[in-house]
Amino acid sequence: MRNKGRFVFLTVIVSLLGVYYLYTTWTSSRIQQKATVHTTDERGKKRPSKQVHKDPNHPINKSFNQKMINIVLLGPPGAGKGTQSQKLIQKYHLLHISPGELLREHVKNNTALGQQVAQYINEGKLAPQKLVQDIVTAKLVAHKTGDGFLFDGFPRTIAQAKELEDILVAQQLQIDLAILIEVPEKEVLDRIQARAQTAGRADDQDTAKVATRMRIYHEETLPLAQYYAQQNKLFKVNGVGEVEQVFEQIVAAIDQALTPQ
Repeated sequence: MRNKGRFVFLTVIVSLLGVYYLYTTWTSSRIQQKATVHTTDERGKKRPSKQVHKDPNHPINKSFNQKMINIVLLGPPGAGKGTQSQKLIQKYHLLHISPGELLREHVKNNTALGQQVAQYINEGKLAPQKLVQDIVTAKLVAHKTGDGFLFDGFPRTIAQAKELEDILVAQQLQIDLAILIEVPEKEVLDRIQARAQTAGRADDQDTAKVATRMRIYHEETLPLAQYYAQQNKLFKVNGVGEVEQVFEQIVAAIDQALTPQ
């Protein structure tokens, strides 16, 4: 009798476990069906296409709708890179990497690092290459699992571009697209003069410093366009016009890069 009772008890437990397994499998299937959009093929049959979530920024959507993309934004001082960067960050959820902004923040807060680089910024010169490289590396390592990076004001030279490639390769990443905002020099100088009156940046207020920055741009930064063109990664944008018009050109280039070939 005792053995028979034990057998009955085990039978009940196994049955309950079976029911539980069937229930959880059914529930999981129902959830999957609700999270899946079905499309109709040419035969009129339904087939699952992709998972969705009511929040467009939910990771389940972003993993299907957007791959990671890393962008270099090029252009002369006053081309509007900062303005376009903010719009791109909001649209594509990119991490903004601008060593210039980071360094100016340190100068503003009078940190040890800020004191070290203040004279370079105020004279319109580039900060030491090793310093910029360390700042960028730290940012990449801390955020390498995001939707991508927007490099603004870096790299400035071909040497820095090659160093950036080494940094990215170490993180199994790469530059996908380089966007050059083209603006005539006279327009650039007019914009910088206007910005000096509104933003109060020291490097905008001295004509000699502005001239130094323009010379560095033409001699060291502009050749980057050719460097990325040789890799078939360059897209040129007309930077003269309304902010939204320039933005639409950039978005078209990025969307094309995100489209599977």
